[in-house]
Amino acid sequence: EERMSNSAAQEQSFFKWINVQLAKRNSHIDSLKTGFQDGMKFALLIEILSGKPVPGIKPPARRIQAINNVTQCIYFLQNERKIRFQGISAEDVCDGNVKIILALIFRLITHFQLHDESQPTPTNNTFNAKTKHNMLERINTKLYPNGPEVKNFNKDFQNGQVNENLIRAQDPTYQSNADNPLDKIKNGMETLDKQYGVAPIVEAKDIAAGTADESGFIVYLSMCM
Repeated sequence: EERMSNSAAQEQSFFKWINVQLAKRNSHIDSLKTGFQDGMKFALLIEILSGKPVPGIKPPARRIQAINNVTQCIYFLQNERKIRFQGISAEDVCDGNVKIILALIFRLITHFQLHDESQPTPTNNTFNAKTKHNMLERINTKLYPNGPEVKNFNKDFQNGQVNENLIRAQDPTYQSNADNPLDKIKNGMETLDKQYGVAPIVEAKDIAAGTADESGFIVYLSMCM
């Protein structure tokens, strides 16, 4: 099976993360390109994440009204949450510019999911060294004293043991009963989903191969914390 490019894998992970949030209000988007074009689902996502409604949002009849909705969302994030943006415009979102939308979602993830303001101008939607270090510390604190220290987001996860140890931190009796790393990872992700509500926004086969998009995988791990 041909592996997805990192950009496609990241797009899939972020798309799934959005729908995990929107599902809390029985909503969803069908694609990153079209999902926020009128600003309505974008405003709903922000309300779910922040606990506050975005003012001035109305069902748009024309493009200028859709742009106004997205503009109101960006203003809200800048003024209420002090989130800094660079190179992101409402017009890009309304035009379905997936690259810009991914950058926008990355900022929401760093602020609301990781509570990290250490990188106001991310490059290529990748987490900086400080963010990665902080996540590894969180993982190792959660795992202590049940497993070896985790030092990276690829090789150390390939055998499935870290997944098992993350679950055992919650349930010491957990056993995956799998004979190979891929099945260990699959069983672990299924347990995290069904018992703890951690949706599988990354692919088990990519984790096993050590090729998972790092940003998407870090987001997934933050959901496990």
